Amino acid sequence: MLARPATPTEPSGSDVRTEANLSRLRKENSDLRRTLAMYEEAIRQLAIENDALCSGGTVLPLPSRSTPAPPGPS
Repeated sequence: MLARPATPTEPSGSDVRTEANLSRLRKENSDLRRTLAMYEEAIRQLAIENDALCSGGTVLPLPSRSTPAPPGPS
């Protein structure tokens, strides 16, 4: 007897929902990581300014980096 080649099966509704959910969560994770990086940079700059002010130095504004705007609500 010959073996029949495997045929791809259609994804069930549950599989489609799971994949859509995973895709949404991956995008949300990327967005949150981008937002976190912006907050980290802002905190770093504030810490530098605070240290300069506490030590009696002059605070010079740093040029802002061009970063994309945080994602808006979906």
